[in-house]
Amino acid sequence: MKEAEDENDRELLAHSVKDLKAAARSLEVDIAGCFEKDELVKAFKRANASSDQVAQAATAAAMKEAEDENDRELLAHSVKDLKAAARSLEVDIAGCFEKDELVKAFKRANASSDQVAQAATAAAMKEAEDE
Repeated sequence: MKEAEDENDRELLAHSVKDLKAAARSLEVDIAGCFEKDELVKAFKRANASSDQVAQAATAAAMKEAEDENDRELLAHSVKDLKAAARSLEVDIAGCFEKDELVKAFKRANASSDQVAQAATAAAMKEAEDE
């Protein structure tokens, strides 16, 4: 039993503090007063959270953070640029009138903010050449 506990601790300690905190929020583990990694591990142990549960929660939190960052980057573009990128990437934006609707269309099409930025830049350059 002690060996399994040690292995669980090692697996928890392999995560970054940022990931442990994100997992704690997701799993609703009380980490008030925890400032060091070993204190976070102890909080998970008190909450009977396994390293697998923590890993899954940390991964989900990281994916959500990446998705939020992608949304912020998309929202930084003008509607004109988003529409030009949608045409270039062949993203269906029928019925999209607001910027957030365009962002949702790119998400449905699995288009990353980098792809949208490149397509918007290419469209702007083409427009400038045509003038």
